[in-house]
Amino acid sequence: MRTDEAWRHECEVRWLAALPDDRVIAFLTVVEKRRGRSVAEQLASDMRAHRRASRASTATSG
Repeated sequence: MRTDEAWRHECEVRWLAALPDDRVIAFLTVVEKRRGRSVAEQLASDMRAHRRASRASTATSG
């Protein structure tokens, strides 16, 4: 079972992956100020992994 924070993280990662980079940076700046650098860095890292996985699945399914 997921915790509320784990679900929040997963949703934020998917949402961020769909945004243009300038909006991602702006959001992560706010996250860093409010929730800390480690949270912002983890979101950024997981978002990049999500984008890579999405590109890979699109390339193989097309």
